[in-house]
Amino acid sequence: VAHVRQRMAWDCGLACVLMVLSAAEFPRYDATWDRVHAACGTRSVWTVDLAFALKAFGVRFVFATKTLGCDPSYRDMSFYKRELSLDERRVAGLFERAFAGEICLRKGTVPSDALGELLGTHRALVIALVDLRFLYSRTAVGRAIASLPYSYTGHYIVLTGLDAAGRVLYKDPASAGEDHAIGLADLHRARAAHGTDEDLILVAV
Repeated sequence: VAHVRQRMAWDCGLACVLMVLSAAEFPRYDATWDRVHAACGTRSVWTVDLAFALKAFGVRFVFATKTLGCDPSYRDMSFYKRELSLDERRVAGLFERAFAGEICLRKGTVPSDALGELLGTHRALVIALVDLRFLYSRTAVGRAIASLPYSYTGHYIVLTGLDAAGRVLYKDPASAGEDHAIGLADLHRARAAHGTDEDLILVAV
């Protein structure tokens, strides 16, 4: 999987789509930033937007989420407050299309052990929505990161497999390109934080 670095604060999800499309199994996809942005259609990116962008490129996947639409409690979260009222109708419309069978949607969460088993096969890539605070917390990386935000900050990463120690390997579009590893428990804390809906897009490769 080729590393793709995000260009703006809002386009980490688009970078993750490009990383998935860069996999050797998808050579027929002539994906560019402009084409992925056009397929996504917005700068206020929700996971369902990324799912429909992948659909536009013909990728087969499963989108798992515990919330079908916009969680109304997010109105009180600074990360969502500005755009939520504008996004609700658009996001609801995308979920209606998903219900109609346009994409493979599953309501529910993926347990850590099941996610670990899937990644251990090295036959899947997973786009995960995480809370950035917990991804790089002292617990997760063994040292404090001074620039971590104080409140929920949604961020997309690509999970690529497991290392020999059973840690999850992932690519972070905010990083310079190095591969990262995190324990399943620490990853769960980041991906199950309030605000993520435990969103995962699971792509077979």
